Amino acid sequence: MFAFKGLTVVAALALSQAVVNAGTSVDSTYNSGLGSMVYRVYYPDNYQASGPNKTPVVLYLHSAAERGDSIAQIFGGGGWTNPWINNLINETQHGTHQAVLVMPQSGAWQSWNSMTNGDNWGVGSYTNATAQPINPRLQLAVNVLDTVVAASNVNTNKVYVTGPSMGGYGTWDIVGRFPEKFAAAAPAAGGGNLDLGKTVMGSTPIWSYHGATDPLVPASGTANMYFAHKQGGGSSVISYIAGVGHDGFDKFYQPGYYTTDKPQATGGTGQDLYEWMFSKDRSTNTAGTPIAPGKAQIVIGFGGGSTSNNRSSYTANGAHFIAYNYVEATNISDLHDVNNASTGISITRTGNIGASGGTNSLGPVLGDVLPLPFAHALGTPFGQQMTFTIAGLDPQQDYRIDILGTADAPVGVHSLSRYLLTGEIASTKDIDVVNNKTFVTFDAFSPNAAGQMVLTVSGLGGNFGYLSNLVITPVVVPEPTSLAMIVAVGFGLMQRRWTLTSR
Repeated sequence: MFAFKGLTVVAALALSQAVVNAGTSVDSTYNSGLGSMVYRVYYPDNYQASGPNKTPVVLYLHSAAERGDSIAQIFGGGGWTNPWINNLINETQHGTHQAVLVMPQSGAWQSWNSMTNGDNWGVGSYTNATAQPINPRLQLAVNVLDTVVAASNVNTNKVYVTGPSMGGYGTWDIVGRFPEKFAAAAPAAGGGNLDLGKTVMGSTPIWSYHGATDPLVPASGTANMYFAHKQGGGSSVISYIAGVGHDGFDKFYQPGYYTTDKPQATGGTGQDLYEWMFSKDRSTNTAGTPIAPGKAQIVIGFGGGSTSNNRSSYTANGAHFIAYNYVEATNISDLHDVNNASTGISITRTGNIGASGGTNSLGPVLGDVLPLPFAHALGTPFGQQMTFTIAGLDPQQDYRIDILGTADAPVGVHSLSRYLLTGEIASTKDIDVVNNKTFVTFDAFSPNAAGQMVLTVSGLGGNFGYLSNLVITPVVVPEPTSLAMIVAVGFGLMQRRWTLTSR
């Protein structure tokens, strides 16, 4: 249940008396020993102030650009307008997915997250599970939410939280501190506490968003939290958008723009953000099976700028997505997972790489001309190739292989890359790499009887073949007696090899 934290009876009565009609909004001020906070509550067209039809609730934590001393500043000021808030308001007030929308105002120069006090937006993800107290402004926002919930006819099992930028940090933080309150969350362009992502957030579905080339808030903050949440058994979706900086929030909040089957592109047929969010119910949310040490996800980063292998503490930035192991000029005999635990999995590479005499370097390539932070194979359809043999896998285990074909290249530069993965079966995926184009995925892929997979990367049409990161995630499955409870790991539902009709 939602608790009254510092709520005054006067505030609750004033709010309940002010709400008389659906389709209205109410501006109020919350006062407590922590300070005061102004906020606005939108009641949708279908809101019923009493009766059995209880309305969902969305808490919106605004960005730094929207903060100030009045609600009006959430909508823009000083010559700018807010293009994303209207998408959220229109859908929750008049659209298919209506909800009570709660918008607290942080106050001028205030933050939601303690780690970003002083506008330290470059912090990204961090590890600080117990030392940092909650930001008083975030606690006030929680109190405002409790006030509205207590005074309104709402469904407390369908309370959601979202926000961009500073609000993205706040969204990760509020779910980590109050996971029992929220049925789902949608943080955009923020970062959060990795320890909490791996532990208490597991039962809260999260759809996160970030522009891959964000110069203000590192995209690795969202990537790290996404992987930490998955590692903790969480149900995750990520929209990691190629060639986009610290913007694009309007599209994220636009109904139908991104979908669960194409979270990084348009034209999908899955659930959009609102369909996905409103399908979640806190009373039925359950965490998946956490990935145990030794069976945890392995993320291998390919590129220059480092001379050591097995760098399990390394988090890449810029063009890289996330890296816990770094492949350089030598092979790796024992990959470590995201818990820094030994896996016994090895990776060896063959093939000529680069244009400077076919060297075996996986660092900056093309001689000293272009310091590109990715491995690449220069070639035609039958030209040079990179071949990576991944060994030490469990031949009875299915794996999900995610590949990031990053091109840190000038705007408009395209490169069609081909990935051939061979194990128990063979499968080919192509991707047109354009300015940090993101993943291709091999779902529920099986090693051969020797516990090996072989990945061959090549360029097509005389272009480079790009490989920035390789993500290996064991597919967590039930015992044969529990087939109905297949666990979701990675970007979507995986299936065990013996459930696939193709095998």
